[in-house]
Amino acid sequence: MKQIYPPSITGKGSRFAEGGSVLDHAFGGSDPYTLGVEEEYMLLDAETFDLVQHIDTVLAAVSGHELEPRINAELMQSVLEVATPVCRTPADVAEQLRALRAFVCEVARERGMRVASPRRTATARWSTACSTSPAGS
Repeated sequence: MKQIYPPSITGKGSRFAEGGSVLDHAFGGSDPYTLGVEEEYMLLDAETFDLVQHIDTVLAAVSGHELEPRINAELMQSVLEVATPVCRTPADVAEQLRALRAFVCEVARERGMRVASPRRTATARWSTACSTSPAGS
């Protein structure tokens, strides 16, 4: 029976350097440790604290801003995600998160919303949450 997978998947027949293997490593050959953080926030009505399905409103508001690439939709339309760039120190992460949080809070406040760390909001019904559309659909 002929093998249906190329030899590089199995490691057999691959062209490694003499004495080399798939277990070769290059410890210390890359950048030092880095950090990155993602946070998710619920979008809430500023008065009722109920979930609001306004991720599109937030994404439109941040369009063109330097932080736009760091602010994304999540599975539910009432949730947004922020992500720091690759950082070298915890202090860098903290600085990036403060800037992202402040900007997202400002955008939400200007549009009659608040943001909160996701847990389960006390007043929202799970059945009213709408999912976002997959990319490209």
